[in-house]
Amino acid sequence: MSLTKQQKEDVLKDVEGKLAKQKSLVFTDFTGLDVAKTQTLRRQLREKSIEYQAVKKTLLGIALKKVGLEVDLSKFGGSVAVAVSYDDEIAPSKIIYDFAKVKENNAMKILGGVFQNHFITTEEVNKLAKIPSREVLLTQLVSVLIGPVRGFAIALDAIRKQKEAHVNN
Repeated sequence: MSLTKQQKEDVLKDVEGKLAKQKSLVFTDFTGLDVAKTQTLRRQLREKSIEYQAVKKTLLGIALKKVGLEVDLSKFGGSVAVAVSYDDEIAPSKIIYDFAKVKENNAMKILGGVFQNHFITTEEVNKLAKIPSREVLLTQLVSVLIGPVRGFAIALDAIRKQKEAHVNN
């Protein structure tokens, strides 16, 4: 069904507003993905406050240009949907990558994305998706920082035990 001029203007305004506030985008080709699986993906994305919307490539291209993002949509085949994150730069990549990895969802293809206002390739989106979550990275950092302190405490305890053994003899 073809959109009227007013509907196209409304969609354009809506998409432009979303793109202006984004922290990251992931473009997907969802051709061949059934409605139930698409709804499952939308639910997973919504849990992380990420919007997922199918948009005509021409309207998406216009909206991207209006917000100053250089993306060549002509190399994207099939139907294009965009996942827009306003908070977490890595979450859309991670969720879509994990979703597309599942055998039943192999119709989903990652086409690329926008990270720090620059277009990134499918391979770069996949690399982003493999970065551990913020919580995991913070846990690893704390573990690294506590290591020397733990070693120092063990050394002090060994010295204490050695002195106690000396005093008792």
